[in-house]
Amino acid sequence: PRPREMLGLDEMDLESIPFRPGRRFSVEDQREMVRRYLAGRTLEEIARDFGVRWQSVQSVLRRYRIPMRRNKHWIRVPEQTSPEFWRWMGYLIAEGWVHPMRTTCRIWWTNGDSKIREDFFHLTQTLFGLRPICRPNSNDCYIDSVQLGELLEDLGLPLPLNAANKRVPPLLFRCPDEEIAAFLSGYLDGDGAVGKRDGLHVVTKSERLARDVQYLLTRLGVVAFHREHWARATNSTGPRRRYHLLSVYGDELVTLAEWLHLRSDHKRLRLEALVARRKRGKRPSNWDTIPLDPDRFRQIRRGLGFTQASTGKPGSVQNIEDRRGLPTRPIAQYFVGLFREADTANRFSMDLDQMATLASEEIAWDHVVSVEEVEPDTDYLYDFTMDGSPNFVGNGLFLHNTHVFTTITGAMKNAFGGLLGTKRHWTHSVIHETLVDLLMISQDIHPGIFAVMDGTFAGDGPGPRAMRWHEKDVILASADWVAIDAISAHLQGFDPLSIPFIRIAHEMGLGVGDPEQIEIVGEDRDWVMSQNWHFVQEDTFASRGQKLIYHGPLKPFENLLLRSPLVPWSYFASNFYHNVYWYPFVGRKRVEAALHTKWGRLFAEYGAEAGMGGVVMPGMEPRTVSVAAGMLLLLAGLIAGGWWLFRHRSTDGE
Repeated sequence: PRPREMLGLDEMDLESIPFRPGRRFSVEDQREMVRRYLAGRTLEEIARDFGVRWQSVQSVLRRYRIPMRRNKHWIRVPEQTSPEFWRWMGYLIAEGWVHPMRTTCRIWWTNGDSKIREDFFHLTQTLFGLRPICRPNSNDCYIDSVQLGELLEDLGLPLPLNAANKRVPPLLFRCPDEEIAAFLSGYLDGDGAVGKRDGLHVVTKSERLARDVQYLLTRLGVVAFHREHWARATNSTGPRRRYHLLSVYGDELVTLAEWLHLRSDHKRLRLEALVARRKRGKRPSNWDTIPLDPDRFRQIRRGLGFTQASTGKPGSVQNIEDRRGLPTRPIAQYFVGLFREADTANRFSMDLDQMATLASEEIAWDHVVSVEEVEPDTDYLYDFTMDGSPNFVGNGLFLHNTHVFTTITGAMKNAFGGLLGTKRHWTHSVIHETLVDLLMISQDIHPGIFAVMDGTFAGDGPGPRAMRWHEKDVILASADWVAIDAISAHLQGFDPLSIPFIRIAHEMGLGVGDPEQIEIVGEDRDWVMSQNWHFVQEDTFASRGQKLIYHGPLKPFENLLLRSPLVPWSYFASNFYHNVYWYPFVGRKRVEAALHTKWGRLFAEYGAEAGMGGVVMPGMEPRTVSVAAGMLLLLAGLIAGGWWLFRHRSTDGE
């Protein structure tokens, strides 16, 4: 990305100016004078280069109607972003504030570390051609520049800029990881603190900035913990005020240290010491502990014949089972390995798989600090609970497939399975309208939720259960669920506005469903709009039957078939088709082929790292097969009995 374009400097096209030979200066000399002036050089500097008076240079500029800067000093602006540009921005966000004035824009900055000051001054001169002015007997310095203020504003920073309204410039989220690391290095050099024994912390008055920095850290694979922090401002005796504290601990700190390049000696040395101690120790962490179920843990231990002492860690067993504390990740992983080795009959394999998942390196656990009862500020409240687990897993990931009922499945369709319960099949006949209703509910209870769509694998045909997979290697992300589904539909080869739930949401103003109106960043728009994967929507045997009920001749019997005690038979028929016929004879081969791709191998590695022994490839579902066998035996018995009765009556008639 080029910040220079945001100032509009390159709107002045040097090649379009009709230079003419002059009495004193050739065409080339005049062109060079104009070029240097547009690049930020002053009249005096250009005149000195050519050995003439500055008035002579001014007359050339006026001849070609080049706007005079007058007293405004045009700054140099980098052609492209760079680690140096973002390190300077990190310093500014940490220790700076901006105050527009009547005739200028004053950018204040302060820091007492000589190395950081030297680096900031050097970057300011190198990047923008400006020299900060320092106040005597103070660490404060300032830069007066209307254009630099305009640049900051065009980058998305509010003016005036102060501690309460700071944020990360949105442009940074589109930049490479190296530039994000440079910003964080500058920001943490200014505002960060490294504890002697725990971790790295940063305190800010701006909640938006805290969230932005937290998101940037995740780009580097680092999980940071965010909580409110009440304190007095530095050198203040006033009341405590609310601040936002970000903290990085344990193994996350080890990962972060590989990215940071701190100029502050004492912060760098403390960080190196923490990382070294972490690497050579047992790597405990009181922050990232694992929420194992104490009762189930005890049942597994006793079921495998372990006493507390024979586990090798009796103290940890007592802490878990007596609810004195939660185990750290290494302790939880130790018990998973111990119990797996002893569970030769696989009696507890499912429980151990769950424990291994909870202890996985891919999940970070935070503490619930407090639960408060508050007065509602709305007349209604949607309450959703998940049966069977006290934990909530938030990942925001949506698949990228065709679907037998909605053409595609994406952000809006995934809310269908996430928000509706066991009777969601009641809405299949009006599924498009239902998805729009759920979108309105989601926007009400979770405003601004961010959707990430994984298109590394994409599927067409009778999706999602019986789809044909394709490697597409794309990732979509947006806070607009309608827009992300529209682009997904376009990529797959469908007209987004021909899909009812996208069209209705677009017409109601719940999002943008027309790809022509959607801003696309991070990828070339022409490439995106040229894509057509030629996916098709197809039906399975089961979905054809369902559509006969929802929209066909069986519609009058919908309540009887889908809202009565006959419902389990419909569910069984679908499961029988998929789990007894389709998956063992068709789907399993597709899964095996997918596991040989780069993404399949990565998926298998995740399972191995979690202690699950790789990917489990099930065969026919035993329960469904048993029910099917019982039904076949019953049917065979009824046929045999009917035949016997028929023959018996025929014999009696003779």
